[in-house]
Amino acid sequence: MKSGADAFEHGYAPWIVTDASASDAGPDVHDAGLVVARRLIGTGQLVTSDHVIGRLTSYAGAPVLD
Repeated sequence: MKSGADAFEHGYAPWIVTDASASDAGPDVHDAGLVVARRLIGTGQLVTSDHVIGRLTSYAGAPVLD
């Protein structure tokens, strides 16, 4: 989540994939980090891996370069 916060501070709107991140300090610290990220970065930026996969598959077959 720190990388997401750093990206946000540099003007990006990162996704934090909640079910693909963790804390080495345990699940309570992870959950606290998500609360802080939700407040700092925004609720819409905290997503699940299913959301990411859905977004990627919606671009399947689309040209990478125009």
